[in-house]
Formats: sequence, C-alpha cells, structure tokens
Amino acid sequence: MLLAAVDDRLAAAVVSMGNSENFACANFNPPGSTDDAEQNLLGSGPLGFDRWDLLYPLAPKPLLVEVSAHDFFGTYSPAYLTSGAEEFAKLKTIYEKLGGAGRLRWRETPLPHGLSYDSRRELYSFSAPG
Repeated sequence: MLLAAVDDRLAAAVVSMGNSENFACANFNPPGSTDDAEQNLLGSGPLGFDRWDLLYPLAPKPLLVEVSAHDFFGTYSPAYLTSGAEEFAKLKTIYEKLGGAGRLRWRETPLPHGLSYDSRRELYSFSAPG
C-alpha cells in the first residue's frame, strides 16, 4: 500500500489481507487495527490522512483488494469489513471518473487471514494478461 502511493513505476497492485480499515471511520472499535503498528501512519490523523488514501495515487492502474471475512474477529476491529467496503466505494468512484472502473476489484474470502489457495488463484487471475 505504501509503494502504491509513492512509486509511479508500479503497473498494478494487490492488497492481500492488508489492513484496509481506516481509523477515521464510523464506529471504530479499538484496539482493532492499532495492533498492526507497521501499518499505522504516525502523525497522519490530524492531517486527515488514512490507509485508503495510500491507494488513490495508483488510480486508474489495476488494483485488487482481497480481504478475509475472518479478520473482523481477532485481527482487526468488528467494523473492518464495513469500513473497508465503504472506503472501497469511494475509491471506485475515482476509478470510474478516471475511466478505470474495470481495473478495480474487491474480493472477500471466507478463509482465515493469509495468502490461501483461493486468494492466490484470484491474484493470478487478476494478474493474467487479458
């Protein structure tokens, strides 16, 4: 997610089980995503900058966001999926305005957090030239 924001050489990106929950969302319930310190953007709160903001500079290049339905319990906060879906919808609007609606995909797996077989298949399918 960090590279998507700063490296214009990227042709596409996949966020697979990354923390796609913003702190600045309705009903945020700590500790939630605060326990993933490597994904916290220190000092960004007062600036109004959050995790999903990292993905906007990539638009309209291809982007797949894969999440686990299990991450709302024990990994991230209970609002993890709803917060992510709300933020995805905002990003989708930008992709549509830039003519890249077909290049953005959200996928939820019922399997636990990790790069499982079904997630790898989706990644390969997304990455295949078409």
